[in-house]
Amino acid sequence: MSTNYEVVHLPERERYELRQEGATIGYLAASGSGDTLLMPYIEIQPAHRGKNLSSVLLRRAMEHVRQSGLKVRPLCPVVAAFLRRNSGFQDLLAA
Repeated sequence: MSTNYEVVHLPERERYELRQEGATIGYLAASGSGDTLLMPYIEIQPAHRGKNLSSVLLRRAMEHVRQSGLKVRPLCPVVAAFLRRNSGFQDLLAA
């Protein structure tokens, strides 16, 4: 099994997708206007759960948010917990 995962930002679909070998195995909903993205939902396909892939997706999405000069408003408890546990991304929280 490959451990190479790709995270792709798809603003037209309002999400970040987690892909393995070209197949989408999870996504993070991310919509908004201006400089703030609302993140209400994250989903990993059942066959891929239990592999810490939410953290892979969230870490790479937050790196993209930072590079883009954006902020986030976590509406999903999983996203909020990730940001609490990873203090290096707390500067991305919208006021």
